[in-house]
Amino acid sequence: MKNSKQVIGLLNTTLKGIRLTTGENATEEAARFIMQGILISINSKRVADEFIDYCFENYTIQLNYELA
Repeated sequence: MKNSKQVIGLLNTTLKGIRLTTGENATEEAARFIMQGILISINSKRVADEFIDYCFENYTIQLNYELA
């Protein structure tokens, strides 16, 4: 993905879709799995770092990223 706004938008759209579909917020575990899935698709360290920061600041979920 090209930039962190796109990645963050994907995350928020996905979590909103879960809420609209089920009528409930995604569990913390589900949100973490979604975040990790998105994170592994990011090939830019800068974008990954911004995504990790956003997840922690807005959802208090800590993620780690390692470049392959």
